[in-house]
Amino acid sequence: MTFLLLALAVGCGKDDKKVNPTVEQPVVVNQVVGIGKVLPEDGIALLSTDQMGIVTKLNVKMGDSIKAGQVLFELKSDAQKLDKKQALAQLETQRAKNSAQDGEIARAKIKMEELFGVYQTSKRLLAQGAETKEKTAQDESNYKQQKALYQESLQNQRANGLALRELETAVSKQNLVLEDTQYKALANGVLLRFDITLGQQLNVSSTFGELAPFGPLVIEGEVDEMYANQIQKGMQVEIYGIGQTQKLATGTLIFVGAALQNKSILYESVGEGSDRRVRRFTVALDGDQKNLLINSKVECKIVLK
Repeated sequence: MTFLLLALAVGCGKDDKKVNPTVEQPVVVNQVVGIGKVLPEDGIALLSTDQMGIVTKLNVKMGDSIKAGQVLFELKSDAQKLDKKQALAQLETQRAKNSAQDGEIARAKIKMEELFGVYQTSKRLLAQGAETKEKTAQDESNYKQQKALYQESLQNQRANGLALRELETAVSKQNLVLEDTQYKALANGVLLRFDITLGQQLNVSSTFGELAPFGPLVIEGEVDEMYANQIQKGMQVEIYGIGQTQKLATGTLIFVGAALQNKSILYESVGEGSDRRVRRFTVALDGDQKNLLINSKVECKIVLK
């Protein structure tokens, strides 16, 4: 009877231990998730033009991969049309001037030849004693003055001829420029933005696109202020597509912002940009980056040490 009571006592003790509430263990966080964007290591270049004009031809579209020197679009400039009009007016004025001068030269030559004939006659008569020395000297002087005027006109004609050829060359250049001004890419890359349409009027220094240069990629990201103090440079990062489970790449934190900042355009939902602050970070990617698309949003799972 004593043995039976002891066994019951032991059994009741075990049951009481099972029903006691257990102490909750702290949850260990081994990673922090931030939001990032895939960007070129060298940054995104803004595209602009230094000429005014109307777009006449488009050769590329947003998302295209382009090469340095490739023609992106062509335009015609109103200013260039005005330059050509002015050059043509100057050319016609010079042609009229040269034409008038040609007539003056022809008349000066005829007069010179007439005065030369008069002078020769006076010389012959002077030799025969039928003309005075004074008259012969005056006829010689008249001839020489006209000859000097004629030679001066010939020099002016040559100068005006050079001026005419320069103006003709200027008009030819204006014709070539006016054919179509080509805007060429300055570097290899991908067009992230290309806001140009046919017939659009472009102004000087107006920005019309963004180019992502080819080369290494990085992730520019943000982590919520709740976890801001847990991340530091050198931590490993796993990159995933938003809401996906397949790992796209890995990398290492190479920059962590010193101060908290407002959320950026990485957060696109209503209210996300103002409810909490974030700490900025940059991830240098390891190895293969072919699964990452420039300008795409990604999840950055930062492995805590």
